[in-house]
Amino acid sequence: MQEYCDNVDGSCVEERNSTIVWNYKNAEQEHGGLCAKELCAEITSLIGPNAPIEIVQGNGFLEVKPVQLKKSTLLSIFLKELSEQVYSKIDFLLYIGADSSDEPVFEYLKKQTNMSGKSQYFSSDCHTNLCILGRKPSKADFYVDEVDKLAILIKKLGSETKKRKKNRSYNNLNELSQTSLVEKPLTSAGLSTNDVSLILICVVTIIKFAVKE
Repeated sequence: MQEYCDNVDGSCVEERNSTIVWNYKNAEQEHGGLCAKELCAEITSLIGPNAPIEIVQGNGFLEVKPVQLKKSTLLSIFLKELSEQVYSKIDFLLYIGADSSDEPVFEYLKKQTNMSGKSQYFSSDCHTNLCILGRKPSKADFYVDEVDKLAILIKKLGSETKKRKKNRSYNNLNELSQTSLVEKPLTSAGLSTNDVSLILICVVTIIKFAVKE
């Protein structure tokens, strides 16, 4: 990775507790993307296809991590811990992903919420809204254009919840969706933009939980 940093201006290596990331978000994206593909192939060739690691190429980064460290695994742990602390099941869910590593999470959540009331974590009438950051092919049903809109959306959801003194999710914040922060579905999932009124945001909590672990 360091060799690629020397050849790609603006890129750097980030060593974290459980992962190593080659970050090229500040580099020229087309050149960085091509180099990321070369780096992925080089790492795979070096360690072999059966090594217990996963290589994830996202938006401006390439991450190498243990196969056990998956978002879907962290989410299942989070939901289990949540179910032990909260008596009622989740009735409204908004999950926003950013790259290909979120696709297994979308699949996991769809499976959980389509269990006809048999899910340990979600109610039978749970309104599920899965979003991806940026318009791209995805198993998500919706997309949010950019991070700035996402920040505004979360702020509005938080202030609306505080204003109404709610301590749980609820299904009828249709006026909030009129901000057009969340765009139309990518697939025909039977949901309209007005359905995305949320509110249980797992994303931030999952990140905090993962850091804690």
